[in-house]
Amino acid sequence: MSRVLPGRAPPSANAAAGRYDPRVTAGDPEQEAPREERRQERLRVLDLSAVGLAFPIALLLGYFAGRTIGDWLGSAQIGGLVGALFGIVGGFYNLFKMVARLAPRSGAPGETRNPEPPE
Repeated sequence: MSRVLPGRAPPSANAAAGRYDPRVTAGDPEQEAPREERRQERLRVLDLSAVGLAFPIALLLGYFAGRTIGDWLGSAQIGGLVGALFGIVGGFYNLFKMVARLAPRSGAPGETRNPEPPE
């Protein structure tokens, strides 16, 4: 015997036959809003974890690329230092870009973030 959840329609003959039945799959709009909020929160956490990984990855890529180029030119240590500096600059650029994209927007649409002070 199948159990019917509260707020759901019982399975129909269409569902038993493997056909789409919107009465069974359609959720309650009141239940869909919190589910969507939880989904958005999980995506935000993933985006923030990407921010934490982007900086060290840029630093390491810059260091090893600079070390390789410096080795070709005869000074791997100086190349590694220059590459690490480029990696730091690239990491901060990427960090600011990602944080600006993830920062919550305040105010109404069309409103400027820094309004001019009144005179």
